[in-house]
Amino acid sequence: RDAEAVVRTAVMGVSNNVRQETYAANKDVIKAVQWIATLDKRTCPACGALDGQTFPVDSRKRPPLHWNCRCSTAPVCKSWKEMGIKAKEMPEGERATMDGQVAESTTFEDWLGAQPLVVQKEILGKAHAEVFRSGKLSLKDFLDDRSQVMTLAQLGKALGISL
Repeated sequence: RDAEAVVRTAVMGVSNNVRQETYAANKDVIKAVQWIATLDKRTCPACGALDGQTFPVDSRKRPPLHWNCRCSTAPVCKSWKEMGIKAKEMPEGERATMDGQVAESTTFEDWLGAQPLVVQKEILGKAHAEVFRSGKLSLKDFLDDRSQVMTLAQLGKALGISL
């Protein structure tokens, strides 16, 4: 199991480095890079919070975030209009979840919000799931400046609120 985690992390790291080089070489058509997390119960809250976020092409914020990370990135291409081409824009695509296909724009947070409480607790833990369900905070609010999930005490202190 440990060997599998090491291999997965190394492969994902190399893959994401190659993607980064490809994005940099194509900055004329790529305007940003989007973090892509897997929409299932094995995705950690930190990766889930980053899902869908976009970063500049030259940003070093890239997966893997941790050992056994399954996240990747995808280019956010300029629109036809942004490139000065008169053409109909491409329709939105789809992405896979453990429950089937959803709209490409569905983030992990959207997907998690539609899951039953038992799944939310399984992924976030009981206390974080209750805060998430309250709608007071987004998953992004759960992360510190190093993209690590804060405890409820740290979260309350950082936001100046009682949790």
